[in-house]
Parts: sequence; C-alpha cells; structure tokens
Amino acid sequence: MKRPKAAFLNTAFLDSDAGRPLRILSEYLEPRDRFEREQIHDTVVFFGSARVRDRRTARRAAARAQAAMEA
Repeated sequence: MKRPKAAFLNTAFLDSDAGRPLRILSEYLEPRDRFEREQIHDTVVFFGSARVRDRRTARRAAARAQAAMEA
C-alpha cells in the first residue's frame, strides 16, 4: 500500500481551497520568524495605491484638502 504524501509536501492540497488557511497563516508566521531572527521589534506599514495621479490632479486634491483643514 502506498503511503500518502505528508500534507506539507502535498502541493495539490496546499494550493487547494482546504489549504488556504495554511497559506494565510504562513504569510504571518514566516515574516514574524524572520523579524525575530533579525531582532526587529517594531515596524511601520504604509497602505496606499500603486497608482500615481498626474501632477495637476494631485495639486487640486491637495489644495482642496488644505482648504478643508483651514475651514
């Protein structure tokens, strides 16, 4: 009788819907382990868009924001 492949070596399982929680967990645990090895205790995370507005649109938006803050 053939032994089943270990789950952590079974890429079909890991890539499946059932393996999704493991993939999500690994996206947390692997960086945490790396931070611990590198003795990183604090981080700053920036959220934003990869899209850059043209200068004219950005200046108008900045002017509106400035005016709203001064009101």
